Amino acid sequence: MRHRRGPIRIFFDASCLIAAARSPSGGAALVLAECQGTKLVAYSSLEVLQETRRNILGKLGDEEMARLSYWLANFQLRIVEEDGREDQAEWEDKVNPKDRHVVYSSLSAKCQYILTFDRPLIAQVNAASIGVTACLPAEIIHRLIHNADGVD
Repeated sequence: MRHRRGPIRIFFDASCLIAAARSPSGGAALVLAECQGTKLVAYSSLEVLQETRRNILGKLGDEEMARLSYWLANFQLRIVEEDGREDQAEWEDKVNPKDRHVVYSSLSAKCQYILTFDRPLIAQVNAASIGVTACLPAEIIHRLIHNADGVD
């Protein structure tokens, strides 16, 4: 996949923000930390942040919520609003309705990647060929972080 000049835009869904809060040494946290440089830029949406907070409060604990709050306060996670719903007709039926907000927001931010642990979403987005690639954190680490450093 060819990328535009400038930083690569990565949209974080709730599963990856939760994973980063749960495991600060895991892949999602590594990608989020790498977005503090100049090559990668992290994006998410208010709806994703609400979902993230709801899941952390319901399933995890205070430590993870504190870690999420720290990440949000100290790292540059750009928040986008959904936009472009009028352009979704050709792919709308290919993506689960519960996940469409992630795709709308990622397209609105002109992201090249959606970072997620949701394998059905990865399959749906990539099969729909809508201008954004969905993948796991490990794939971003391999493609963009290690390869950028000359590591294979």
